[in-house]
Amino acid sequence: VEDLDEAIWECLATIATSKGRMQDYLYTKNTLIYSKHITHLHKLQLELKKKQNKALGWYHDNLIDSETVQKELQTISAELATIQSTLSELMIAQEKTNQLATSPIDLLQAKTFMEKRNILLKLPYRIVAVRLEGSYEFFLEK
Repeated sequence: VEDLDEAIWECLATIATSKGRMQDYLYTKNTLIYSKHITHLHKLQLELKKKQNKALGWYHDNLIDSETVQKELQTISAELATIQSTLSELMIAQEKTNQLATSPIDLLQAKTFMEKRNILLKLPYRIVAVRLEGSYEFFLEK
């Protein structure tokens, strides 16, 4: 067990000290997870703002009355508020998704079993170890 523990921490220390690999393994990366939804909601916002401007234009051209334009603008405003709220939630979730799962310094300074366990639980993947003749092979699974 101690050999396995040492081998895992040696592997993680290599990742933590390697700049290119660190971002791949220590960040909870998923940069495009919400991008389609965010793009779609931005398009909906633009469409609703155009609809809002059209309604105001029709009112100024006396094509619709005050009551009709007010109802239309209230409906559009409610939809825009809902979209804005959803967009805010998605942006916050996206930001959390792209944060550092653990600090390389914390990883390198972990000494006790509990410190190491807590770091492993924060990582965005599982470490699978396979024992070969006299050594271990490690795999990272999302």
